[in-house]
Amino acid sequence: MKRTAIRDILYLFSASRLALVMVTYFGYILMTLPKYTSTPVGLNTLIDSWNRWDAANYTRIAQYGYLSLNHPYDHAFFPLFPLLIRGAAWVFGNHGHVLLGIIISNLAFLASMFVIYQLAEDTLGEQVGRRTLLYLCLFPTAFYFFAPYTESLFLLCTASSFLAMRRRRWLLAGIMGFFASLTATPAFYLFYPIFMKCGCREKKRDFPCKYC
Repeated sequence: MKRTAIRDILYLFSASRLALVMVTYFGYILMTLPKYTSTPVGLNTLIDSWNRWDAANYTRIAQYGYLSLNHPYDHAFFPLFPLLIRGAAWVFGNHGHVLLGIIISNLAFLASMFVIYQLAEDTLGEQVGRRTLLYLCLFPTAFYFFAPYTESLFLLCTASSFLAMRRRRWLLAGIMGFFASLTATPAFYLFYPIFMKCGCREKKRDFPCKYC
């Protein structure tokens, strides 16, 4: 990968994360706090504003496991993401689970940007790779890649599996597919492309793809 591509990916990632932080800050002030209040908005308050819906479930599972009697349906949530949060929290003293979930989600999204760029660049060229990442970051629901949700981790595992398949590294593709299956239900559809080889040479095509 070219140095200019790496630089552009880092710039795009940083700019999109900064934009989401600013939206979080001003959105919290405008929509939550009463008018003319002097209450300061701290970092913990902004972090906790992302601990909603499934994020609260994942961070709770990371803290207390799946055996909570008050939440009998926690088994519906896949284990890889809360395990990563729990492992990171153990390193830092078993606190800050929400912040660590956000950090893990964003690091996974950054890694997935490199993988997706490589996929798009291999297929359709450098310009398509750059536009793909731009559209990915500007998509209306891209804020899920910032929150402590599984979307970033699932995107990383899935894209890595497809990239490994294009490089015909089937073991790595299976491993990343396995990790994806520990993240979200749609990963089970990866079994079909993993076990379907290209077959250009076997079909004796005149122009087999470069991965055969």
